[in-house]
Amino acid sequence: MKKIINYISVLFLLSIGVAGCGEYDRTEVVPAIFVNHPSLEMIVGDEIQLTVNPADGASYSWTNENNETVTVSDKGLVKAVGEGTSRITVSKGDIFTVVPVVVAAKVDLISVELNKEIVEVSPNSNETVMVTALPLNANSVGRTDFTWWSDDRSIAVVTTTSAGDGRIVGMKKGMTKVHYQRGDFVRSVDVEVDISFPFKGPHIVTKDEPFEILCADFDRGGEGNAFHDTDTNNQGNNAYRANNGDSNSPGVDVQGDLGIGYTSVGEWLLYSLDVQDAGVYAFQLRCAVNAAGKCRVEVDGVDVTGAIDLPPSGGWSNWRWTPEDVTTAVQIPLTEGRRKVKFSIVQTGFNIMALRLSYVKPID
Repeated sequence: MKKIINYISVLFLLSIGVAGCGEYDRTEVVPAIFVNHPSLEMIVGDEIQLTVNPADGASYSWTNENNETVTVSDKGLVKAVGEGTSRITVSKGDIFTVVPVVVAAKVDLISVELNKEIVEVSPNSNETVMVTALPLNANSVGRTDFTWWSDDRSIAVVTTTSAGDGRIVGMKKGMTKVHYQRGDFVRSVDVEVDISFPFKGPHIVTKDEPFEILCADFDRGGEGNAFHDTDTNNQGNNAYRANNGDSNSPGVDVQGDLGIGYTSVGEWLLYSLDVQDAGVYAFQLRCAVNAAGKCRVEVDGVDVTGAIDLPPSGGWSNWRWTPEDVTTAVQIPLTEGRRKVKFSIVQTGFNIMALRLSYVKPID
């Protein structure tokens, strides 16, 4: 008797399950037409094939509001014939969908221009090269029909911004080219990747006359690349660097007279100098020494002077060349080419204004 009751219970539960499936699995299918392009932006002369889903042979009807703008075949082939707007309707019985169309007159692309010919960038930094189409409303070549590429991606890579410009990222020291192409037009930029670059340069050193450079004209490249300053505030309050295109050196203490003050031990400035005439050069520093100080000069990472003594000059604003007699100055060998000259503070107590290099003799 117990087995019979259990059997009946199972049948009852199964009947409930079947009834539930029949009641809750039913879904109402709403007929709809889907087109591969919900809207069209075309240029006079363009042709675009519209396709319908679900595919149903020739059972769809195609109509068009403005035959002076576009035409549409009974297979959905749209041809742009004139500037303007229209609406294409595809239907089957009472079901339809509408595709808005905008047609522009064809404007030939005459040229493209890049806003830079040379890009100087540090490793892990980036510079953006902007593209301008001529004329601005040119549409004969699609706005997305362009490409950027780098000749050597180990030195610099290029990515595309949302506006289609090129963002060039430095990878390692070296030189390469980056190219842009839209349609048949190709434009290129030279890319140099280095830790720093001349500020207001180039700075050319020759034997013909003494070379002088303001200390405030140290390289572009930022903290740790072109300079090191122990505090992040510009206590001199002079916006000389930013006013001349370098917003990456706000912490260097440039004063109103363009001298650099508030110097601290361990601070340094880097200068990219293009040596035209190799030779031994006498080094002088225009400085105002309140108390005895010391400095050092390195060339391409090599200490070439040791600690240079700077005797007092009579106060923080009493500027003079040290040493005053060039014949007693420390001598620095400079080979031809771009040299990275690093000026370092060894013992503080002075402000600095300028560096001078005077040719003495050939390198032995």
